[in-house]
This record gives sequence, C-alpha cells and structure tokens, in this order.
Amino acid sequence: MHAFRRGIGLISRTWTINIYSSYRMRSCAVCGEEVSMATSSISSSGVSCEEDPPVMTENILVDSMPTRIIKVGGEISKTKDGVISPKVLFLVIPGNPGVPEFYEVFCQTLYKASGYTIPAWAVSHAGHSEVPHSIQEKLRATDRDDEIYNLQQQIEHKMAFIEDCIPPGVKLILIGHSVGCYIIVDLIRRMPKLNLLRAVLLFPTVEHIWDTPNGRTIGNMVVYLRWAAVALSHIGYYLSDWVKWRLIQWWFKGRKIPDCAFHAIQQLTDPARIHNSMYMAATEMEEILDADVSTIQDHLEKFTMYYGSKDNWAPRSHYESMRRRFPEGDIRLCRRGMQHAFCLDSSELMADMVWNWMSSSIQEVQ
Repeated sequence: MHAFRRGIGLISRTWTINIYSSYRMRSCAVCGEEVSMATSSISSSGVSCEEDPPVMTENILVDSMPTRIIKVGGEISKTKDGVISPKVLFLVIPGNPGVPEFYEVFCQTLYKASGYTIPAWAVSHAGHSEVPHSIQEKLRATDRDDEIYNLQQQIEHKMAFIEDCIPPGVKLILIGHSVGCYIIVDLIRRMPKLNLLRAVLLFPTVEHIWDTPNGRTIGNMVVYLRWAAVALSHIGYYLSDWVKWRLIQWWFKGRKIPDCAFHAIQQLTDPARIHNSMYMAATEMEEILDADVSTIQDHLEKFTMYYGSKDNWAPRSHYESMRRRFPEGDIRLCRRGMQHAFCLDSSELMADMVWNWMSSSIQEVQ
C-alpha cells in the first residue's frame, strides 16, 4: 500500500507474469540456507541492460518465513583471516507491498554511485513476493504455505534476516521507505548490538498513519474490506499473462515506469500475497501511533529523515512536528516534487541524493 499510492486500485484487477524463467539452487554464502537464485539483466522488451549492474535475486526461508532478496554488487565475503569485504552494506527495508523489485533501479544507482564498491540489497516483507516451487514445498511440509504476517512479525522477520544473513562485522546503512522506516526505528530499539552506520528514512510513516489523508480513506478499506479485496483478486489471478500485462500498461499509460516496477506489480496477482499486504497494512493502522521519540533521540546523529512536501501518508505536519522535536536532527523536506512512491519514477534521483548524504560517513570507515 505505502510503496505506491495507487496500489490498492490494482487489487480488483491483478495480474502476474513469471519474472524469471528459471531458478537454480545454491547455498547462501552467509546463513547456509538453500536458496533459489536468478540473475536478471533483461528488460521486458527483451533488450539486455548491460550498462546497469546485474541484479541477483535469491529466495530463502528466514525463520521459516518466505523471503526474497535482490542484491546489486554481490555477496559479503569473509577471508580465512576473518577480514570482511566490503565493510559497508546498503540494506533497503521496503514499504507495503514489500516487493524488493520496486527498488532495483534505486539499488543499482546506489551501487554505481559508490564506484561499484558498496553492495545494495533490498529484502522483501515475508509473504509479499513470488515464491518458487522449492520454497513452497518446504512451507507446505510445515503447514505454513498460507500463513499471513502482521507488522510485528515483519519486524521480527527483519531482525532474523540481519542476524542470520549479514556478518556482524558489516556496517549497515539501513534505508527505509514508508512503513520500512517504522521497522528500522524498531529494529534499532530492539537490537542494541546492531552494527549501524546510518539510518535513512524516506517518506517515513512512523506516527499516526490512520490520521493521515490516505489513512482515513484506505485505512478503512484494508481493515474492513480486506476479505472482499482478496476475493476479487481470485478473478484476476486466472486472467492470462498477456491480459495482465496489458492491464498494467493501461493503468500506467503516459507514465515512464521502469521495468522492475512492472515486474514487482506482476508479483501482486496471487491472492495470498494481496492478503499478506493488506493484513500487514491493517495492523499498521492499529499499531503505528506515537513516534518512538526516545529511540530517535538516542541515535539522532545517525538518522536522516526525508519527507515529501505533498505526501498523504506522511504529511507536511509530520515533518514540522519532527523538526520541532529534533531541531538539531537531519530532517529534510523534499523540494523536488517527488511522490511518496518515489520508486516508480524517481529512483535514480533519490539514490543520488542518498549517496550524497551518506558518502562522508562511508569514507570515515573505509
């Protein structure tokens, strides 16, 4: 919902195309979990995007929850002497729906801005992304193939991912989008040993989202009409891939949307994924109340917050409130007209800005 404002409208006419035609199995270099992996550098038109860094996609189970990761810049390696390379990692915690492909261009641009030295990863929310057959079989064997996850479970999922799949010596730059910002603040509170270099909160929904313009309208839908939307999604699920693809093109007619965003939307056809996204959204409405002022204050020097000037999920009043609470904090207001769903049309600009904010901190640890 928060990753793009029009996402709810897509629920009544959902669609999918199998993004990656083949998977191969290997073990995760860090946590040892068997993963399905695909490398993508092909656009929807079939043209090779050789000028961009390749994107590696992995599907694993994290604490028995289905997880999809995109990695630009490869893995974190550790030598026999215990030396970790690289020392810094960008990790994107998405909005809702939490499909990491929305952030492919963003991660690619960050990696290029770093001089191809600092990997940029994005991790899904549990149950929001396409799940390959091998992972589905494992879930089915434990009766967890139709499980849905609330906001607190998604936070615990990110804790487990960081603990299991990222070496403790790696300094993290956590980048949150929308509800991903709330998750990051709570991760910092819950994980006192987190090796955090910086935390970037983009269009943060960290307080009272039910009282926002979009919360008052869409909030009632996800809380009270969730089951109706899931039922409607079953109709779209059985449309042909060609029809689904044409519907996506029609919906975004006139807008220049990157291929990765189309691919992300395609994954939202499955009723179970829609149910997961809407259930998480419903629990967001109930649980995201007062901002965690204490945690932000305790780590203020590590935070950068970026608010939209016209954001119906995190309105300007939230920016002004944060500025009053933390006058010394790095709290910024967008002057470039970017939308809450920046990943649809402003990923490169946003990534370049994030790099400029973070580059001095990175230089200090390299």
